[in-house]
Amino acid sequence: NNSFILNSTFFNITVDNTPPNVTFNFLNANNSVDNSNFSLSTNNRTFNASIFDALTQVDTVYFWFDNGTSADFNVTGTNRSGQWSVSYNVSTLAEERQGVRIIANDTVNNVNNTFVINFTVDRTVPNLTFLTPTNGSNFSARTQAFNISIFENVTQVQTALLMFNTNATPFNRSLINSSGNWNTVVNLSTFPEGLHTVIAYVNDTVGNVNNTVNISFTVDRSAPLVTPNSPSDGTII
Repeated sequence: NNSFILNSTFFNITVDNTPPNVTFNFLNANNSVDNSNFSLSTNNRTFNASIFDALTQVDTVYFWFDNGTSADFNVTGTNRSGQWSVSYNVSTLAEERQGVRIIANDTVNNVNNTFVINFTVDRTVPNLTFLTPTNGSNFSARTQAFNISIFENVTQVQTALLMFNTNATPFNRSLINSSGNWNTVVNLSTFPEGLHTVIAYVNDTVGNVNNTVNISFTVDRSAPLVTPNSPSDGTII
């Protein structure tokens, strides 16, 4: 008799054609970075996402910072029970609109790189110039228009006002935007006569403040005093 022994071997294989699932999952409301604006004082911010793979395992997660032209870099994420995150000092990034692309791949190299966190880095104070009046002006009229040009090229102007030192009671006056020229009209009839200073105060949406530009002006409502020297009153010539 011929005896045959058959040995059976079974192999389990997994077919996985699906990239990992990525979901933004910010740690808390105060830590959300998507569509945020950051200044020099912002420092470290946490970028976080929930990443899982239903068939195999998540192998590597990178957070790819574009950081302007030809200055991009990757930071490897840290996994805490499926929550992948990195902490980075955003104040060191290029000043402009920024993006962080989340790149997640599994153990069979299916890659998901479709999720991007957008934010803006702005470290520059708004630029401003007094248009009218000019420094050293003299006023006798009751009202006077004040106009300044404000330019903010990264974020937006949040507050623009003029701070008046009236030599009596200082006060502020908000400016109204008209296509980048910010203006207001001030009643000078309440100003005491003499020299006054007005300081422009402008801040953007991330708190960069410019309060370094000012002008001086003089309020003068008195006519010149005329005193005849000669001839004396009543002189017969």
